[in-house]
Amino acid sequence: QLDGLPLALELAAARVKVLTVEQIAARLHDRFSLLTGGKYPPVAPQPLGYFHSGAKGLTSVVTVDDPTDMAPALSKVGFAEVFWADIPDKVVKEGSTLEETKAWGRTVVARAQAIWQRRRNTGTITPDFSLAGEVVDEVIETIYVLENLLFLADKAGLFKFDLREVLEDYLGDVQLVAEFADYREEIVLRFHRAMQQVYEDHCKGNDNVRLHIVAHSEGTVVSFLGLLQAMSGMQVIQSGTAEAPLFKLESRGVVPEWVRHVHGYMTIGSPIDKHLLLWPQMWQNLNPGLADAVMKHKIRWRNYYDYGDPIGFKLDTARERLADQWNVKSIEFGEEHDHGFARYLMPGKAHNDYWDDPDVFEHFVNEVGIGASPATKPAEVSPPQTKPLIYVLSPALPYIVSFCLLFTGVYLLDKAVLDFTYPWADPLIRHLLISEIGVEPSVVLDSTQVFRNTLGIAGLIAGVTLFARFPRLAAGKRWLGYGFLAFLAGCAIYTVSVSDMSRAEIGSIFTRLKICDPTLGVSFLAFAVGLIGLLVARRNTDPADDRRQRWVLRGMRPLILCGVLAVGLIVASQLYPSKLGQEFTLPDQQRKQLSAAQWDIVKDANFDGRELVQLFKPDGPNDAGKLATRLENLKNVKPLLTAREPVWPVLVAGALFLYLWWLATLLFDLAFVWQRYIRRSVAHDRLREWRAGEPAAAERAA
Repeated sequence: QLDGLPLALELAAARVKVLTVEQIAARLHDRFSLLTGGKYPPVAPQPLGYFHSGAKGLTSVVTVDDPTDMAPALSKVGFAEVFWADIPDKVVKEGSTLEETKAWGRTVVARAQAIWQRRRNTGTITPDFSLAGEVVDEVIETIYVLENLLFLADKAGLFKFDLREVLEDYLGDVQLVAEFADYREEIVLRFHRAMQQVYEDHCKGNDNVRLHIVAHSEGTVVSFLGLLQAMSGMQVIQSGTAEAPLFKLESRGVVPEWVRHVHGYMTIGSPIDKHLLLWPQMWQNLNPGLADAVMKHKIRWRNYYDYGDPIGFKLDTARERLADQWNVKSIEFGEEHDHGFARYLMPGKAHNDYWDDPDVFEHFVNEVGIGASPATKPAEVSPPQTKPLIYVLSPALPYIVSFCLLFTGVYLLDKAVLDFTYPWADPLIRHLLISEIGVEPSVVLDSTQVFRNTLGIAGLIAGVTLFARFPRLAAGKRWLGYGFLAFLAGCAIYTVSVSDMSRAEIGSIFTRLKICDPTLGVSFLAFAVGLIGLLVARRNTDPADDRRQRWVLRGMRPLILCGVLAVGLIVASQLYPSKLGQEFTLPDQQRKQLSAAQWDIVKDANFDGRELVQLFKPDGPNDAGKLATRLENLKNVKPLLTAREPVWPVLVAGALFLYLWWLATLLFDLAFVWQRYIRRSVAHDRLREWRAGEPAAAERAA
C-alpha cells in the first residue's frame, strides 16, 4: 500500500543501555497497521545486529524489514541512530574527569543560588541554599540506599530496576554535556555528521524524503542543540586527508540542506528546560529563525513526559524561547503539543517506561504522518491518556512504602519487648499459671490488638517525623503548621489505636514518677523529640555556616539521636520496671499473707493490678483453703514467673527499628522532594521566575 511513497527515516539521538533505534523500531512494529493497513506484519523485534553499522560513531540507515521480503512497502521506512554512548563510557572509565555526584550536585545548587541573587524580585521567601545542598546530598544518598531494596525486589522476582545506575548514567551524561564544552562539541558533531550522512545517502535530489528525529532523556538536549545550530547556519566542515579526515562545526550562515527534510521531532523524558535555565552558555549565539526562509513546512515537535519521571518535564521554557527570543516560525510546538500524563506506576522507573508504551509512539506516528503521503493531513488521534489508578497510586506509592518500613520496624521492636517482658504468654505456660495459681496473664494480646498497637505507635512516630521534616523540606509558616497538624494526628492515632493497658505500660515511667498521665507523658516526650529535630533544621541565616561541617547537628541525626534516647527510655522502663511501688499496690492485709520468699516472687513477677486481683481473689464458700494453696504453689511456678529471655533480641530489634525508621524518613524526604519540586515543577517554576527577574545585560554591565 505504500509503494511509491517517500522514504521516512527515524533518527534516534539518545544514550540508553538498550539501543534506542531497536526500541523505536519495536514500538512501530507494535503499530504496524499504521504503516501497512495490517496486511504485512513485520519482524518484531528485530535483533540488535540488524541495525549494526560498520561506520565509526555512526549507524547506517536500515529498513524496518528486509526489502526482499513479502512487504516491500516496509522497506520504505528506515532507521538510523546517532550513537554517542562510547564518549561518556570512555570518560567514566578514565575516572578523572567527571566530578563526584554529590559534589557536582552542590555546584548545581550554587548555580541556582547565583541565578536567584541576580534577580530583580525580592518579594518571595529567601531560599536556604545551604539546606538545599544538604537535602540534595541526602536525596542522592537515599537513592544509593534504595538500591538495596530494589536488589531484594529483583531477587524476589517482583521487578528489576537499577536506580543507582540510571541516576549515575544520567547525571554523568548531563555533567558531560552541560559542563564540558569539548565533549559536548564532539557529541553534537556526531549528530550533525549523522544527519549530513543521511542526507547525502538518501535525501539528495529527492525532496520527498522525510526525516523524523526521536530523542530520549539527555539525547533530547543533544538533538535540540544540534537542530538549533543547523537552523542557525552551522555546518560540518571536513579537513585533513582522506585517510585521516578531521571534522569540525563552523558557522557559515547557510542552513544545511538536511534541515529542509526534517518533518517530525519527538522528545520523551526530556530535561531541555533545565538546561536552558541552568546552563545558558550552551545556547548562546544561536539564530534558528534563519531557517524560516528555506523551510517549506513546519517541523512538528511533540513532547511526551510522565508525571512520575524525575527527569522529563513539560517544555514551556523551550516553547517561549522559540517564540519570543529566537522568533522561530518553522517549528510547530504549541502548548497543546506538550503531552503530560500519569501512565507508569513506579516513580523514577517511569523515565524508561516510555519504550514499553506503544500508545505514545502511535500518537507521534499519527501526528507527524509517518507512512502517509506528504499531502495527507495527519489523523486525529487522542494523546496518551492518564490512567486514573496510576495517577493516584504513583505519587502515593513512595509514602506507602515509607510507612510500611516504619510499621515493620515498630512491630519488630514491640514484639521483642513483649517476648522479653512477658515470657509466660505461651499457651502452655498460661495453662500452668491458671491451674497452679489461678492467674491468667493480662498482657496476652491477640494478633488484632498487636496490629492496632503497632499501627498506633507507628502513627505517633510518623507524626513526630513529619513535624520535624516538613519545615526542613519546604519554606513557609504553613509547612510548620502542617507539621504540627501531622503531630496531632499521630497523637490521635496513638490514643485511639493503642489499648489502654498498652498505653499505661508504655508510659509507666511517667506514672511511677508521678509526673502525668502515661498517654500525655508519651505525647510530650514525642513532641520534645520532634521539636529538637525541627529547631536543628531551622533556616540558616549565617552564610558562613556550612552544614557539611557539622557532625551531630546535621541531616536527620538530631531527630534520630533524640528518638534513640526517647525510645530507649521507654523500652528500658518496660524491660526493667522499678520494683518500688509494689507494696503500694498491695493492701496490707494481702501483704501479710505472703512469706518473705513469696513476696520476692510476686515482686520479681511484676504482676499488674489485674493479675494481683486474680491471685488474691477470695475463696468461695466451697473453696476453703484454695487461696493458701495458690500462694503455696507460687514456688512451683517461680521459674516461669521470674525467667527472662536474653536481652540481645531486643537490642537487635532496636537496631533494626532505628535503621528502618531512618530508611523510611529518607524515602519520605525523597518522595516529598520529588512530589513538590519535580512532579509539581516547583523547582522549574522557581528557576523560571528567577531568570525572568534578572536584570538586562546592559543593566548588569552598568
